[in-house]
Amino acid sequence: MEEIKKLLKGDIELSCNVMLRNVDFLLHNYVDVVDACYDLINDVIDMAYWLRPSRSLPREERTVIVHKYLMYPMLDLVVFPNAYFIRIALPLGALPQAFYSLRTILEAVAIALYADSKEELKDLAHVQKIEHKSVYHATVFGVKDSLKRVLVEVYGTRKAEEFIEIILSAYEYLSAYIHPVARVKLRTERGVKEHAAGLLRAIALTTTRRGIPPAYGLLIPLEYGPEDLEDLRYLRACIDYVRLSLAIIARAWIRGKPVEDEKAVKEHLRKLLGELTG
Repeated sequence: MEEIKKLLKGDIELSCNVMLRNVDFLLHNYVDVVDACYDLINDVIDMAYWLRPSRSLPREERTVIVHKYLMYPMLDLVVFPNAYFIRIALPLGALPQAFYSLRTILEAVAIALYADSKEELKDLAHVQKIEHKSVYHATVFGVKDSLKRVLVEVYGTRKAEEFIEIILSAYEYLSAYIHPVARVKLRTERGVKEHAAGLLRAIALTTTRRGIPPAYGLLIPLEYGPEDLEDLRYLRACIDYVRLSLAIIARAWIRGKPVEDEKAVKEHLRKLLGELTG
Protein backbone atom coordinates (compact mmCIF):
# COMPACT_ATOMS: atom_id res chain seq x y z
CA MET A 1 0.00 0.00 0.00
CA GLU A 2 2.79 2.44 0.90
CA GLU A 3 4.57 1.68 -2.39
CA ILE A 4 1.43 2.47 -4.37
CA LYS A 5 0.95 5.68 -2.39
CA LYS A 6 4.54 6.69 -3.14
CA LEU A 7 4.07 6.05 -6.87
CA LEU A 8 0.83 8.03 -6.96
CA LYS A 9 2.42 10.90 -5.06
CA GLY A 10 5.17 11.04 -7.67
CA ASP A 11 2.59 11.12 -10.48
CA ILE A 12 0.72 13.92 -8.74
CA GLU A 13 3.89 15.97 -8.28
CA LEU A 14 4.82 15.44 -11.94
CA SER A 15 1.34 16.50 -13.05
CA CYS A 16 1.42 19.65 -10.91
CA ASN A 17 4.83 20.67 -12.25
CA VAL A 18 3.78 20.07 -15.87
CA MET A 19 0.55 22.01 -15.37
CA LEU A 20 2.40 25.02 -13.94
CA ARG A 21 4.87 25.08 -16.84
CA ASN A 22 2.05 24.65 -19.36
CA VAL A 23 0.15 27.54 -17.80
CA ASP A 24 3.21 29.73 -18.35
CA PHE A 25 3.45 28.51 -21.96
CA LEU A 26 -0.23 29.24 -22.62
CA LEU A 27 -0.15 32.68 -21.03
CA HIS A 28 2.85 33.66 -23.11
CA ASN A 29 1.92 31.98 -26.39
CA TYR A 30 -1.85 31.47 -26.68
CA VAL A 31 -3.92 32.84 -23.83
CA ASP A 32 -7.04 32.85 -26.07
CA VAL A 33 -7.59 29.14 -25.51
CA VAL A 34 -7.51 29.67 -21.72
CA ASP A 35 -10.06 32.46 -22.05
CA ALA A 36 -12.25 30.20 -24.20
CA CYS A 37 -12.31 27.52 -21.49
CA TYR A 38 -13.57 30.03 -18.93
CA ASP A 39 -16.05 31.50 -21.40
CA LEU A 40 -17.54 28.02 -21.81
CA ILE A 41 -17.83 27.50 -18.05
CA ASN A 42 -19.48 30.90 -17.63
CA ASP A 43 -21.92 30.13 -20.45
CA VAL A 44 -22.96 26.88 -18.76
CA ILE A 45 -23.43 28.61 -15.39
CA ASP A 46 -25.51 31.34 -17.04
CA MET A 47 -27.59 28.83 -18.99
CA ALA A 48 -28.37 26.83 -15.85
CA TYR A 49 -29.73 30.01 -14.29
CA TRP A 50 -31.56 31.37 -17.33
CA LEU A 51 -33.24 28.05 -18.15
CA ARG A 52 -34.43 27.20 -14.67
CA PRO A 53 -38.18 27.56 -13.98
CA SER A 54 -39.22 31.14 -13.31
CA ARG A 55 -39.17 32.16 -9.66
CA SER A 56 -42.60 33.70 -10.24
CA LEU A 57 -44.08 30.18 -10.30
CA PRO A 58 -45.21 28.38 -7.14
CA ARG A 59 -42.53 26.10 -5.68
CA GLU A 60 -44.58 22.98 -6.37
CA GLU A 61 -44.90 23.87 -10.05
CA ARG A 62 -41.17 24.60 -10.32
CA THR A 63 -40.42 21.19 -8.81
CA VAL A 64 -42.67 19.45 -11.34
CA ILE A 65 -40.95 21.25 -14.22
CA VAL A 66 -37.45 20.40 -12.99
CA HIS A 67 -38.35 16.72 -12.76
CA LYS A 68 -40.02 16.74 -16.17
CA TYR A 69 -37.32 18.05 -18.50
CA LEU A 70 -34.13 16.19 -19.32
CA MET A 71 -32.24 19.42 -19.99
CA TYR A 72 -31.95 20.18 -16.27
CA PRO A 73 -30.01 17.08 -15.15
CA MET A 74 -27.99 17.18 -18.38
CA LEU A 75 -26.80 20.72 -17.60
CA ASP A 76 -26.12 20.07 -13.92
CA LEU A 77 -24.71 16.53 -14.00
CA VAL A 78 -23.12 16.18 -17.44
CA VAL A 79 -22.45 19.54 -19.05
CA PHE A 80 -21.04 21.47 -16.10
CA PRO A 81 -18.60 18.78 -14.85
CA ASN A 82 -17.25 18.26 -18.38
CA ALA A 83 -16.93 22.00 -19.02
CA TYR A 84 -15.02 22.34 -15.76
CA PHE A 85 -12.73 19.42 -16.64
CA ILE A 86 -11.62 21.04 -19.90
CA ARG A 87 -9.81 23.77 -17.99
CA ILE A 88 -7.96 21.00 -16.09
CA ALA A 89 -7.20 18.94 -19.20
CA LEU A 90 -5.71 21.96 -20.97
CA PRO A 91 -2.71 22.57 -18.64
CA LEU A 92 -2.25 18.79 -18.30
CA GLY A 93 -1.63 18.58 -22.05
CA ALA A 94 -4.58 16.19 -22.28
CA LEU A 95 -6.06 17.58 -25.50
CA PRO A 96 -7.82 14.39 -26.66
CA GLN A 97 -9.65 14.27 -23.32
CA ALA A 98 -10.62 17.93 -23.70
CA PHE A 99 -12.12 17.18 -27.11
CA TYR A 100 -13.99 14.20 -25.65
CA SER A 101 -15.53 16.40 -22.94
CA LEU A 102 -16.56 18.96 -25.55
CA ARG A 103 -18.29 16.28 -27.58
CA THR A 104 -20.04 14.98 -24.47
CA ILE A 105 -21.36 18.49 -23.74
CA LEU A 106 -22.71 18.90 -27.27
CA GLU A 107 -24.27 15.45 -27.29
CA ALA A 108 -25.90 16.01 -23.90
CA VAL A 109 -27.75 19.20 -24.82
CA ALA A 110 -28.70 17.95 -28.30
CA ILE A 111 -30.25 14.76 -26.91
CA ALA A 112 -31.98 16.72 -24.16
CA LEU A 113 -33.58 18.97 -26.79
CA TYR A 114 -34.63 15.90 -28.75
CA ALA A 115 -36.13 14.11 -25.74
CA ASP A 116 -37.88 17.17 -24.32
CA SER A 117 -39.42 17.98 -27.73
CA LYS A 118 -40.58 14.47 -28.61
CA GLU A 119 -44.37 14.26 -28.50
CA GLU A 120 -44.58 10.71 -27.14
CA LEU A 121 -42.27 11.62 -24.22
CA LYS A 122 -43.83 14.93 -23.21
CA ASP A 123 -45.66 13.54 -20.16
CA LEU A 124 -42.70 11.54 -18.84
CA ALA A 125 -40.34 12.58 -16.06
CA HIS A 126 -36.69 12.89 -17.08
CA VAL A 127 -35.80 9.67 -15.23
CA GLN A 128 -38.31 7.89 -17.45
CA LYS A 129 -37.09 9.60 -20.59
CA ILE A 130 -33.55 8.27 -20.21
CA GLU A 131 -34.99 4.74 -19.97
CA HIS A 132 -36.90 5.15 -23.23
CA LYS A 133 -35.44 3.26 -26.20
CA SER A 134 -35.58 6.29 -28.49
CA VAL A 135 -33.42 8.25 -26.02
CA TYR A 136 -30.82 5.71 -24.94
CA HIS A 137 -30.27 4.80 -28.60
CA ALA A 138 -30.00 8.46 -29.61
CA THR A 139 -26.93 10.02 -31.22
CA VAL A 140 -26.56 13.53 -32.56
CA PHE A 141 -26.50 12.33 -36.17
CA GLY A 142 -29.24 9.79 -35.48
CA VAL A 143 -31.71 12.46 -34.33
CA LYS A 144 -30.62 15.23 -36.71
CA ASP A 145 -33.93 15.23 -38.60
CA SER A 146 -35.89 15.60 -35.36
CA LEU A 147 -33.58 18.37 -34.21
CA LYS A 148 -33.94 20.18 -37.51
CA ARG A 149 -37.75 20.08 -37.25
CA VAL A 150 -37.54 21.72 -33.83
CA LEU A 151 -35.13 24.36 -35.12
CA VAL A 152 -37.38 25.09 -38.12
CA GLU A 153 -40.30 25.76 -35.76
CA VAL A 154 -38.21 28.25 -33.77
CA TYR A 155 -35.94 29.87 -36.37
CA GLY A 156 -37.56 29.24 -39.74
CA THR A 157 -36.22 27.02 -42.51
CA ARG A 158 -33.23 29.06 -43.68
CA LYS A 159 -31.80 29.72 -40.24
CA ALA A 160 -32.56 26.18 -39.11
CA GLU A 161 -30.54 24.74 -41.98
CA GLU A 162 -27.62 27.01 -41.08
CA PHE A 163 -27.82 26.14 -37.39
CA ILE A 164 -28.15 22.37 -37.81
CA GLU A 165 -25.08 22.53 -40.04
CA ILE A 166 -23.14 24.29 -37.25
CA ILE A 167 -24.17 21.66 -34.69
CA LEU A 168 -23.44 18.65 -36.92
CA SER A 169 -20.13 20.04 -38.15
CA ALA A 170 -18.96 20.74 -34.61
CA TYR A 171 -19.92 17.22 -33.53
CA GLU A 172 -18.23 15.63 -36.53
CA TYR A 173 -14.96 17.47 -36.01
CA LEU A 174 -14.94 16.65 -32.31
CA SER A 175 -15.70 12.98 -33.01
CA ALA A 176 -12.89 12.76 -35.54
CA TYR A 177 -10.38 14.04 -33.01
CA ILE A 178 -11.12 11.50 -30.28
CA HIS A 179 -11.04 8.33 -32.41
CA PRO A 180 -7.71 6.69 -33.35
CA VAL A 181 -8.77 6.67 -37.01
CA ALA A 182 -11.77 8.49 -38.43
CA ARG A 183 -13.13 10.52 -41.31
CA VAL A 184 -14.57 13.98 -41.71
CA LYS A 185 -16.69 15.55 -44.41
CA LEU A 186 -15.37 18.89 -45.61
CA ARG A 187 -17.92 21.14 -47.27
CA THR A 188 -16.55 23.22 -50.12
CA GLU A 189 -17.93 25.18 -53.06
CA ARG A 190 -17.70 21.96 -55.09
CA GLY A 191 -19.72 19.96 -52.58
CA VAL A 192 -18.91 17.57 -49.76
CA LYS A 193 -15.66 15.62 -49.81
CA GLU A 194 -14.63 12.90 -47.36
CA HIS A 195 -11.15 13.01 -45.84
CA ALA A 196 -9.14 10.82 -43.50
CA ALA A 197 -8.87 12.10 -39.93
CA GLY A 198 -8.41 10.80 -36.41
CA LEU A 199 -5.98 11.07 -33.53
CA LEU A 200 -3.20 9.02 -35.10
CA ARG A 201 -3.32 11.06 -38.31
CA ALA A 202 -3.14 14.32 -36.34
CA ILE A 203 -0.08 13.06 -34.49
CA ALA A 204 1.53 11.89 -37.73
CA LEU A 205 0.88 15.23 -39.48
CA THR A 206 2.41 17.23 -36.64
CA THR A 207 5.43 14.91 -36.56
CA THR A 208 5.93 15.30 -40.31
CA ARG A 209 5.56 19.08 -40.27
CA ARG A 210 7.41 19.89 -37.05
CA GLY A 211 9.79 16.97 -36.65
CA ILE A 212 8.35 16.04 -33.25
CA PRO A 213 4.97 14.62 -32.15
CA PRO A 214 2.53 16.82 -30.22
CA ALA A 215 2.77 16.52 -26.43
CA TYR A 216 -0.24 14.20 -26.17
CA GLY A 217 1.38 11.86 -28.71
CA LEU A 218 4.26 11.17 -26.34
CA LEU A 219 2.93 11.26 -22.79
CA ILE A 220 0.15 12.78 -20.74
CA PRO A 221 1.02 14.94 -18.85
CA LEU A 222 3.78 16.57 -20.87
CA GLU A 223 4.87 20.14 -21.49
CA TYR A 224 3.64 22.02 -24.55
CA GLY A 225 5.96 23.30 -27.23
CA PRO A 226 5.56 25.35 -30.42
CA GLU A 227 4.50 22.17 -32.25
CA ASP A 228 1.30 22.12 -30.15
CA LEU A 229 0.01 25.56 -31.10
CA GLU A 230 -1.96 24.34 -34.12
CA ASP A 231 -3.86 21.82 -31.98
CA LEU A 232 -4.47 24.48 -29.32
CA ARG A 233 -5.94 26.80 -31.94
CA TYR A 234 -8.16 23.96 -33.13
CA LEU A 235 -9.33 23.36 -29.56
CA ARG A 236 -10.17 27.02 -29.15
CA ALA A 237 -12.20 26.98 -32.40
CA CYS A 238 -14.08 23.87 -31.25
CA ILE A 239 -14.88 25.48 -27.89
CA ASP A 240 -16.27 28.52 -29.70
CA TYR A 241 -18.55 26.42 -31.86
CA VAL A 242 -19.72 24.26 -28.97
CA ARG A 243 -20.61 27.49 -27.17
CA LEU A 244 -22.56 28.63 -30.23
CA SER A 245 -24.27 25.22 -30.57
CA LEU A 246 -25.24 25.32 -26.89
CA ALA A 247 -26.78 28.77 -27.37
CA ILE A 248 -28.69 27.66 -30.49
CA ILE A 249 -30.06 24.61 -28.70
CA ALA A 250 -30.95 26.53 -25.52
CA ARG A 251 -32.85 29.17 -27.52
CA ALA A 252 -34.85 26.43 -29.24
CA TRP A 253 -35.45 24.52 -26.00
CA ILE A 254 -36.99 27.44 -24.06
CA ARG A 255 -39.85 27.84 -26.54
CA GLY A 256 -43.12 27.71 -24.64
CA LYS A 257 -41.44 27.14 -21.27
CA PRO A 258 -41.71 29.47 -18.24
CA VAL A 259 -37.96 29.97 -17.79
CA GLU A 260 -36.20 32.50 -15.57
CA ASP A 261 -34.73 34.72 -18.30
CA GLU A 262 -35.82 34.12 -21.89
CA LYS A 263 -34.53 37.52 -22.95
CA ALA A 264 -30.99 36.71 -21.74
CA VAL A 265 -30.95 33.43 -23.72
CA LYS A 266 -31.94 35.23 -26.93
CA GLU A 267 -29.46 38.05 -26.37
CA HIS A 268 -26.64 35.59 -25.66
CA LEU A 269 -27.25 33.80 -28.97
CA ARG A 270 -27.35 37.09 -30.83
CA LYS A 271 -24.05 38.14 -29.24
CA LEU A 272 -22.28 34.85 -30.06
CA LEU A 273 -23.51 34.92 -33.65
CA GLY A 274 -22.01 38.38 -34.00
CA GLU A 275 -18.71 37.36 -32.41
CA LEU A 276 -18.20 33.99 -34.10
CA THR A 277 -19.82 34.29 -37.51
CA GLY A 278 -19.45 37.98 -38.20
